[in-house]
Amino acid sequence: HFDEGINGWFVDHLIARGYFVYDPTNYHGPFHFYVLFLFKLLMGRNLWALRFSSSLFGLASIWLILGFKPYFGKFTSYAAALFVAVSPAMIFYSRYAIHETELLFFSLLAFHGYLRYKTKSDKISLWLMSLGVAGMVVTKETYILHIGCFVLALLCLSVYERFSPSTDEVPKAPAQFTSRDVICIVSAGLFLILFFYSGLFQSKNGIYGLFTSISSWMKTGHSGH
Repeated sequence: HFDEGINGWFVDHLIARGYFVYDPTNYHGPFHFYVLFLFKLLMGRNLWALRFSSSLFGLASIWLILGFKPYFGKFTSYAAALFVAVSPAMIFYSRYAIHETELLFFSLLAFHGYLRYKTKSDKISLWLMSLGVAGMVVTKETYILHIGCFVLALLCLSVYERFSPSTDEVPKAPAQFTSRDVICIVSAGLFLILFFYSGLFQSKNGIYGLFTSISSWMKTGHSGH
């Protein structure tokens, strides 16, 4: 596919330069190209090297959905995993060298962290949320849509709860972390974002691009992209 060829071309430039130069008008974060770079090193220059990582992230996403059993029950989690696994979109993107499967994986990871925080409120839940959100940010600029939809869902749920309160709500667990833990975990997420967008700290313009990409992205309907 054309997009796979373009992504392979980006990886060739990454190999020649030693780091990825982020372009805010490309609308794709840097993480995917470093993943492809790693698999090219391990597997050589071939189509398997480009596509295998997407397959692994697809399988890992199904595994994360199966892990929702403590929150939604076995039937709901297994049914969701089955329908996602056989969906045409998942089958396509899990054998296609592009960012979408990684974005799905990290969004599910962040959601796992949120649900664990609501029930256990421990450090692991914070790590899952931090790494999930950081992974989304370094994968693709459309993380804003995912996070925006999640916030809207929470708002809709809070309104719905006023009219039809849940009868089996789990009481919130006491916090099992300190403010120092929060600073450490959030700092780790920010470090990963800066690390990848700055081209392993060799291209400071990439950090600026993280913020200017949104304004560029909002103009796509006018530029003909």
